[in-house]
Amino acid sequence: MLILQIVLQIFCQEIFFTKLYGNEQQKKLAEIYQDADVFLIFSKRENYPTTVIESLSCGTPVVGFKNGGAEEIIDNENGALFEQGDIESIKRFLIKYIDGEVSFNSPSTMSMSALKRFDKAIMGEKYYELYKKTMLLKTNKKSE
Repeated sequence: MLILQIVLQIFCQEIFFTKLYGNEQQKKLAEIYQDADVFLIFSKRENYPTTVIESLSCGTPVVGFKNGGAEEIIDNENGALFEQGDIESIKRFLIKYIDGEVSFNSPSTMSMSALKRFDKAIMGEKYYELYKKTMLLKTNKKSE
């Protein structure tokens, strides 16, 4: 299983954009996430990693490097993040995870939490509130 996550991370964009685009294919991608024991992300920089959100939505914990965006999504209940390049710490952590020495929330809890947090309506409302704040700041600056 662990190899599957590495392969998925490496080829995720290609799979998603060329082979698994559309409703039926997205179901297949969700099945891949659900079959994985853990999703590994080794990106150096991410703005807001969609793959992390997809993984959590499918109930699969995330392990990888701190990359900017992942820190805003991952906590000790749904994954673990390490300093860039610290492969040894990730390796030790994964061995502990496989041996059952560390655990995360259940897949259903992880999935429900992610779905509530990243629901389209909720995210749309957050963007709208940000827009209103930005416009208010812009209006206040003009009146000064």
